[in-house]
Amino acid sequence: IARFGRIDALVNNAAKFTELTYKPFDQIPQDEWDAVLRVNVTGTFQVIRAVVPHMRKHRWGRIVNVSSGTYRMGRPLFLHYVSSKASICAALPDPSGALKRTL
Repeated sequence: IARFGRIDALVNNAAKFTELTYKPFDQIPQDEWDAVLRVNVTGTFQVIRAVVPHMRKHRWGRIVNVSSGTYRMGRPLFLHYVSSKASICAALPDPSGALKRTL
């Protein structure tokens, strides 16, 4: 903001993925489950919340959430990742559209 004066677009593309290993759901450690959801879902939500006031101020902005098709076909032994991506698709599919009335 200080350098450019506004935020026109946000692309949420971060994910906790590469360090994950396949394992049955009952063998996913709680701290690993929490970390995946914290980065992939909570992080996306928090970044959107951080930019929306700036977008509203300028009455313009676009938000793109990058997810995955894994939630449609499932991915055995990867429940935490699949659940996090399903959450993005279900809860935050079009934040720009939901905010259109207020931007």
